[in-house]
Amino acid sequence: MNRRNFLKILACSTAMSSVGNTLFAKTVISEEDDYYTVDSLNKLRENKPKDVFLDQKYHESFYSVIKKLNLVQRHVGFGNYNILSFDEAISTARWSGNISSFTQEELDFMQYIFYYNPNVHGFYGERTCENITDT
Repeated sequence: MNRRNFLKILACSTAMSSVGNTLFAKTVISEEDDYYTVDSLNKLRENKPKDVFLDQKYHESFYSVIKKLNLVQRHVGFGNYNILSFDEAISTARWSGNISSFTQEELDFMQYIFYYNPNVHGFYGERTCENITDT
């Protein structure tokens, strides 16, 4: 027997022996567990007292910004979108043929969202960048 094959078989058998029972175990979900799962999903749909909502005046800007950012993401590609700066995204939307440029109202909305205090939502760490145009 080849030493390499022997080590592969040894490693696989060791791994399978430690996982064996849990890997092939049959999962049993009781009616009670299923009830609580469905109940918790229904509770997600209900508004809670601590929920924070976007003001009605920003709804139109919100949906148009999402649409344009999705078009920018599709235009530059998913990998490049992750490293795209704010200024580059605005420039891409402006100079792309199938994306209209961001309006001043949309730019103001994005600045409002960026500079909004995130402590309301439970984010207490420091910002990774202080200005919206930082790269």
